Amino acid sequence: MNRLIVGLIMGFCVLGANAQQHPREATEWVVSYSFNANKSDLPRVLLIGDSICNQYRDEVKTALAGRAYVTFFATSKCLNDASYMKALAFFLD
Repeated sequence: MNRLIVGLIMGFCVLGANAQQHPREATEWVVSYSFNANKSDLPRVLLIGDSICNQYRDEVKTALAGRAYVTFFATSKCLNDASYMKALAFFLD
């Protein structure tokens, strides 16, 4: 699992490094949930995205019930925003 997360983060770093700087929104936000955070008997799936993730988070959680726990991280920031990886790293910690 840790290798998967590291792989995803490395992929985001590459994408962010090659993207053009995107202007910040007037209101910046971060929403994160780690459902069943006190349990480790099932694998954990990490959803990373923006406001669209909010629309399918519960559907994924229901579809994976009994097979995996869902963890969710969404933000208004773009991948190439210098603070994006800091916010994600803080959540993962």
